[in-house]
Amino acid sequence: MRGDFIKIIFGSEKGSITTMSAMTMPVVMEMVGLGIDSSNWIMNKQNLQTAADAAAIAAAWEAARQHEDVMTTIAETEAVHNGYQPERNGDIRVRYSDNVSGATGEVTVTLSQDADLFFSKLIMADVRISASARAIVTEPGYDFCILGLDEDESGAVTTSGNVDLSMPDCGIAVNSD
Repeated sequence: MRGDFIKIIFGSEKGSITTMSAMTMPVVMEMVGLGIDSSNWIMNKQNLQTAADAAAIAAAWEAARQHEDVMTTIAETEAVHNGYQPERNGDIRVRYSDNVSGATGEVTVTLSQDADLFFSKLIMADVRISASARAIVTEPGYDFCILGLDEDESGAVTTSGNVDLSMPDCGIAVNSD
């Protein structure tokens, strides 16, 4: 009975597996491609989060120095240094709020850009990924035990390996660009 059904649909039993494989192969390949693209999007999202974190810290430093006029420029520069790609239809938003929750200010940076579509172009429209980071600007409540003073020295203060410092009443500051 089953063999008669295959003969009716495909005309013969000999080529039925080949025909069915050929019909399902594009679907299987697209699902594999979607899985690969999804993994790539997750990796891009993590990289974009790193860029947003760096941009928020850079903008907070400028806010602490009362340079609110250059916060967006500095934030974008740091985001690009950390993997943000504005040429991929990128968008950066920097928001600064004064006197938030007892702090002197708060900087929020939101980055978004188009994700790469390698295999999913046939079944999906553009995919956007975005990441957001927040940095609080506060007055330091302590002195600095370690202070790098050279304004132009790359690596004015560096660490390597596993560093464990116990400085409960002081911090680290670097005056270098």
